[in-house]
This record gives sequence, structure tokens and C-alpha cells, in this order.
Amino acid sequence: MDNQRLILFIVFSFSLLLLWEAWQDKNAPAPAAPTATSAPATGVPTPSEALKATAPPATPSTGFSKGPRAVVETDLYGTFYCSQAAYPVLKAQGGGRIISISMTLHYRGWPLMAHATAAKAGIDALTRTLALEWAADGITVNAIAPGPIPTEGASRAFQRPSDPGGADVPRLDQDLARQVPLGRLGTPEDIGNMALYLASPAASWITGAIFVVDGGAWLLR
Repeated sequence: MDNQRLILFIVFSFSLLLLWEAWQDKNAPAPAAPTATSAPATGVPTPSEALKATAPPATPSTGFSKGPRAVVETDLYGTFYCSQAAYPVLKAQGGGRIISISMTLHYRGWPLMAHATAAKAGIDALTRTLALEWAADGITVNAIAPGPIPTEGASRAFQRPSDPGGADVPRLDQDLARQVPLGRLGTPEDIGNMALYLASPAASWITGAIFVVDGGAWLLR
């Protein structure tokens, strides 16, 4: 129980840290535009400065602004850092389970959401890689890819251009439900049940897998 509390504390602490950094990044003053003369004291630009100097202006399809960058840092970096923090504890106790959250929309692409799909695709790759690296330590690494679940964030993401005043949530839910072979949207309990299974002894021989929980919706794409 002590180890479980420690892992939960580590995950919670890293989540707070990432959210704070994302808030700071979003509200920080915009940096000055790079110039041809900007360089460190050595006279040799760093890779980061070279990238900034040659990158095109951030648009939905060609680059990452502060908001999208925060999504990548929170989703992909956050998953990596939390897993990295939990690893020594799980190894010391002889094994354990790491369960990450992915999604399905990067299987086919999602216009104007390159940052979210790229971050989740990275989580899929990270899941498979860590599963191989940490298998010898008795640690399983899996991910859950939820389908459409009616939340405030999902309503904003699927808002139609014709809804400038905000998404019509009931109509949105009906539209999405019609795209699910099982005929309904998902619930947090659907995802929680899969997480419970992966954390149970029944999943002790499963690792490196991404479990799609979406009522069959991704099969229609």
C-alpha cells in the first residue's frame, strides 16, 4: 500500500508541475522574434535557436504555437516523465503496471489537431518501447485509446464552424452516437473498467498493447 501511495503521489506531483508549466508558457510574454545576429556568447547558435530562426510562423498545419506545444508537453512528455518517475519504485517492488491514455483519431488524421494527434501517436510508440525495455523488471506497459465520450473538452474539440456561439451539445452527442456501431457514446466508467482490467492479475501477461475502447467507431473509418 505504501508503494501504491508513493506512485500516486509521484504521478499527481508531476501532473501539477506540467499543468503549472503549461499555464506559465501560455501566459508568458511573447519572445522577441529571432534575428540574423542573435546567437549565444560563443557565436554558435544552439539547435533550439537555429530551429526558431528557420521555422515558419505557427499556423494550425505548419507549426506549434504556445497552446499546441503545451498539449504535446503535457500529453507526451507528461506520460514519459510520470512513467520514468514510477519505474524505480516498480522495479524495486518486483514489478507493476503502467497504464497510459491515448486516443484513436491519429489512426486516420484529425484536421487542425496536429498537436493532439502527434502527442497521442507518440504515447503509442512510447508504450511499446517501454514495454520492451521494462519487461525484464516485471513491469507491464499498456495504453487505453478511448472513443467519443461526452465531456466539455470533447464538445470544444468537435465544435462545428457553424456554431460560433458554442457547440450544440445535445446535437453533437446525437451525431457522434450515430457514428458508433454499438449505438451510444462512451462513459468514464467504460474507460475505468478497462483500466481496472489492465491493473488486475488477469492482465499479467499483456504488455505493449493499445486497447481501443470506442464501441467499434474506429473500424468504420
